[in-house]
Amino acid sequence: MLSRATFDPFHVKHSRFSDRLGFARWIYHLKRGESPSKSEIARAVDRTGPAVLAWMDLDEAPTDYRVHEPLADFFGVDKEWIISEKGDPPHKELWDAWMAERRSRAVAKRSQGGIPAKNSASDRKHG
Repeated sequence: MLSRATFDPFHVKHSRFSDRLGFARWIYHLKRGESPSKSEIARAVDRTGPAVLAWMDLDEAPTDYRVHEPLADFFGVDKEWIISEKGDPPHKELWDAWMAERRSRAVAKRSQGGIPAKNSASDRKHG
């Protein structure tokens, strides 16, 4: 059962950047038969593999706007969606199912006392 102590409205109403990036990688995998490596993503956006690895746990998109468009182009997704969740997700019905699963896992983890620490673009200046 959720209580005020375990309820996190951010994860109910919004997705994290890492959620959208993970989903974009999954869609890429479904279309091409393999997931892109962090090195491939890094080359596409002119960054390093460690920078991309750090993005995998961010709440907000990297602050360096120069990576936004190349990242969206690499995955073939709407830039506004992957960066801010304001645009249209690819395959909306799959996105909705993806987020429902991630949210149910987060609730289960919180109910077991394992509340993960949040990271934001301001906490990590990778980009």
